[in-house]
Amino acid sequence: MNVGDTIRLAVDYSDKPVKALAREFRCSDDALYSAIKDKRPIPSQAREKVARLNMVGMMAATLEATGFSKLFGYLRVDRHIYSLIHRVYKEDREADEALRKLPELLLDKEKSADLSAEDREIILSAGKEIIERIHCEFNLLAELERQYGVSFQECLIEKEKAACAGTQTTLYGN
Repeated sequence: MNVGDTIRLAVDYSDKPVKALAREFRCSDDALYSAIKDKRPIPSQAREKVARLNMVGMMAATLEATGFSKLFGYLRVDRHIYSLIHRVYKEDREADEALRKLPELLLDKEKSADLSAEDREIILSAGKEIIERIHCEFNLLAELERQYGVSFQECLIEKEKAACAGTQTTLYGN
């Protein structure tokens, strides 16, 4: 899905008309419509506000800035919440399996010159699995936000850490 389509979804999920958002973002209606049609980038004065609109807006702004569609792209899959949860479980298992190979592989290897071609392939494979897991997690968060009206913004902003601390749990029993 391209940046314009993702911006359109972010706007749709906000339940605000484009014209109202354009005023809020301090840009012209035409500039925002052009970004939605992928004819121009998100207006610079609106980029941060688009990113703070919702998780899909964050994904759109970050996708536009980086081009990393395999990390920040909106997945065109079954968006049912249970389907996305199972997708995250699947990607988590695959990433965990790939990560388990790294400690032994990297033992006594401190720099690039210490790695064989096979070592590099194993590291790249683990990285790809981690990227796929994070991609699915972003999409799950976006769907949770859209479907249930919760916002994860306070969890994403450093200065607001305390607001989210009560909702976090640890798997390590600490």
